[in-house]
Order: sequence, then C-alpha cells, then structure tokens
Amino acid sequence: GPACWSEEGLGQLMDAGMNVARFNFSHGDHEGHGKVLERLRKVAKEKKRNI
Repeated sequence: GPACWSEEGLGQLMDAGMNVARFNFSHGDHEGHGKVLERLRKVAKEKKRNI
C-alpha cells in the first residue's frame, strides 16, 4: 500500500524477501501505478534483483 511505495519502503520489502509485486487496479489509477512501477524497477536494478 501507500506506506511502502517510497524507494526506501520498496527496498526494505526486497531486503525482506519480496520477489513479486501485484498492482490492484480496482484502487488508484494508471498514472499512480506507473510511478510506483518506475520506483520499483529503479530499486530492483540498484539491488540487482528481478521482481
């Protein structure tokens, strides 16, 4: 949720073992999900992880 959408929050989730992300398009909009996806990809690349 929104509490973990920051780069720091996403990084902490990855460090804790997250290996998949799901976007619920019943909530939010395409633009908002796109911004989170960009951050997710950035952090995953920095950590050399495939999500």
